Amino acid sequence: MKLIDQHGRAFTYARIAIVDQCNLRCNYCMPEEGLKWISKKNWIQPDEFASIFKAFQEWGINKIRFTGGEPFVRPDFIKIAQHALDTGFSNIAITTNGTLLRNKISNLKKWGISKVNVSLDTLNPDRFHQITRRNLFHDVWSSINALHENQISFRINTVLLRDTSESEVLEMMQMADEKNWEWCFIEEMPFNGQGVAPDWNWNWRKIQSLIQSHFPSAQHVSMSSGDTTEYYKLKNGGRIGFIAAFSRTFCGTCNRLRLTPNGHLYHCLYSQESYPLLDRLRAGNTMQDLHHEIQQFLWKKAINGFEAEKENGNQMPSMAQIGG
Repeated sequence: MKLIDQHGRAFTYARIAIVDQCNLRCNYCMPEEGLKWISKKNWIQPDEFASIFKAFQEWGINKIRFTGGEPFVRPDFIKIAQHALDTGFSNIAITTNGTLLRNKISNLKKWGISKVNVSLDTLNPDRFHQITRRNLFHDVWSSINALHENQISFRINTVLLRDTSESEVLEMMQMADEKNWEWCFIEEMPFNGQGVAPDWNWNWRKIQSLIQSHFPSAQHVSMSSGDTTEYYKLKNGGRIGFIAAFSRTFCGTCNRLRLTPNGHLYHCLYSQESYPLLDRLRAGNTMQDLHHEIQQFLWKKAINGFEAEKENGNQMPSMAQIGG
């Protein structure tokens, strides 16, 4: 019952975007006025998630990650997470902007969340306001420290923007070393919902060079199949990593599915091809009924993101619409 593509890659990881809405307006993700949000009636509902989770696990998915938009914006997120817990996935993670996280720490501990990824693109509150168009830096920083104090595994994700300074990147790396934290730097992707490609200044080679020159004792960590992050372990125990999200150096072992808030299943972030999973469920089919169709759809996955991009006409929707 495993799901595989034509290149022999098995799908074992699903990124579940439970909502497209977000309480930030990051300038590399969406326009200042926001987007045309998906209607709540078109969201995957908790009981529908229960059916999807059960089938995913039976089909070999052992890791799920809740994303958005901002997952904690959705009022019934706790109910959805409970369904995932009841299904028994071995690895349940969350990606969040951290603004609403501080008061959810007790839930995270109760759920036994494997890991929380918190997005933070600057350590400067004024620059944070400029990037996100919201004055919420201290809420995010408070949440990060609460994760640390409660010994919940977490990682900080930083998107490298055109005007991100080298000095700030080094400050973040030094903080990871001093606090034994995990910090990941991500190449900016073209999914800003504004139809304009970014003006790239950073890539993974530049980050790797900074790590190697400023932390010469850092040990490279071998990547496993399906990994997207390349890590260096620091002498104090922290880790610095990078994701070649635009360079797409890791596509060869890709093992992930993406499910949007309105129930479209994607096999590649750079592809516009999707399977209307929720529509097919609401038409009266069971997940078991749909297994063959889903497998046929996934079989067509391109060998890498560059080939997938050729198929979509270089369209650039918002990351919030396809799942962060």
